[in-house]
Amino acid sequence: MVWGVFSRHCLESLVRTPNSLNAIWYIELLGDHLHPFMLSCYPHGNGVFQQYNCTSHKYRLAPGWLNEHSSDFSVKFGHLEAQT
Repeated sequence: MVWGVFSRHCLESLVRTPNSLNAIWYIELLGDHLHPFMLSCYPHGNGVFQQYNCTSHKYRLAPGWLNEHSSDFSVKFGHLEAQT
């Protein structure tokens, strides 16, 4: 399984993950890959991280980690509406 983050402005490398992603692994991905990516691509804190409701996203640790870093980027769950 692979995990990755991208935007129309930047692209991060794909990361190989275990077939079963647990809470600790997911938090490590967020800290090691998502956070630096968002700070680099969106230094003014105007980036939006979108995630779906898969099991690893629902762990209690993940929303807590995302809330701690909410000043660096926004978090949206589910589908984003197209911007015109």
